[in-house]
Amino acid sequence: QIFEALGLDEAVVDRCFRGTASRIQGLTFDLIAEDTFRFHERGFLSRYTVGIKGLPESGEYHWRDGGEAHVNDPTSIANIQDAA
Repeated sequence: QIFEALGLDEAVVDRCFRGTASRIQGLTFDLIAEDTFRFHERGFLSRYTVGIKGLPESGEYHWRDGGEAHVNDPTSIANIQDAA
């Protein structure tokens, strides 16, 4: 190797930079994770979101249990399949 890892823990160097010299220890995986989560939180703030209810399903276009009556309800389709 023509370079040396500075400021990384031995476990990080062994896993990510195998065979690289590292005489000055430093960041561990835990510290790297903390930094990563901190930067992520700054960029994408955790926000409470409210689930918005959509329009009620009336069954006007697709069959819904308790919705508008259709000619092609599941019982009719099952009867047609049995007859075929």
